[in-house]
Amino acid sequence: MKLSDLYINNKLRQVIVANEDAKIIYLRPPRTASTSIFRDFLEKKIVGFVDFKTNPNGYIKWSESLTNESLKEYFIFTSVRNPYDRTISMLWNKKLPIKKLDFLLNNYDNIFLDNDRNRMHIEPFSVLNFFKSEKQFDFEIRFESLEDDFKELCKLIQIKKKPLRVNMASNGRKHYINYYDDKLIKIANKIYFNDFKFHNYKMVNSFCI
Repeated sequence: MKLSDLYINNKLRQVIVANEDAKIIYLRPPRTASTSIFRDFLEKKIVGFVDFKTNPNGYIKWSESLTNESLKEYFIFTSVRNPYDRTISMLWNKKLPIKKLDFLLNNYDNIFLDNDRNRMHIEPFSVLNFFKSEKQFDFEIRFESLEDDFKELCKLIQIKKKPLRVNMASNGRKHYINYYDDKLIKIANKIYFNDFKFHNYKMVNSFCI
């Protein structure tokens, strides 16, 4: 498998957007403010983006023309989030009880196997951002430092920044550490090991509440 094949992959193509003229690729894992970054800002600022959801034919045509060499011409960026927090956010977004965290982590291998779009809400973002342990992006927006990183992104791609609208309302949701016990932390650490490792998030064995 070569690097450019990732962009054709049925699962991964659900969360990739590209602009051939501007030479920009956004690897956008769900639950990382990616919709706000792309739909509410980037797509409105720069004409010519294609994504599989809204333009499958355009995306397939673009992705099948890619080569490892042509990928080097692109500025590639991504967005990430603490894996412990992102998992809780996924449950909240799908309107599932937080108590389902136990079911989600214990049945991770079988959940959403028939739905690539939903699957990417729980898939480690390292499967998108790394290839054979090599980083495949030029810049990273961390959810925890969203405003500062977003500002830096705008400088890098030379577009005027505007306030980024992100729905941060928790509607009663507590901090993510309240939903894990040591057993669930251990499972999450196994599933998202590469996310912690490659994106420098702290992996713990217990939360002291």
